[in-house]
Amino acid sequence: MIVMDFSWAVALYMMGGLGVVFLPWLFYNYTETRPVREAPEDIRQCPFCTGVFFVYSDKDIHTCPACGSYIQSQKGEMDAQKT
Repeated sequence: MIVMDFSWAVALYMMGGLGVVFLPWLFYNYTETRPVREAPEDIRQCPFCTGVFFVYSDKDIHTCPACGSYIQSQKGEMDAQKT
């Protein structure tokens, strides 16, 4: 007969419960392939305060809502958005 301490029994019981939750989670999250999302074109980051904000207009100069700085869009960035 196999002799088992109470602490071993509790440890095996907890590992079994963890396995019941963790293994299906692992299976469902890592078996499907997800497409890689590209960064949206309407998100900008302020170079002064590093605040991130959405841009809803096509103007060349934007205002950071966090610090109020004026941010000019780069020429190559505007050309890439129009194509």
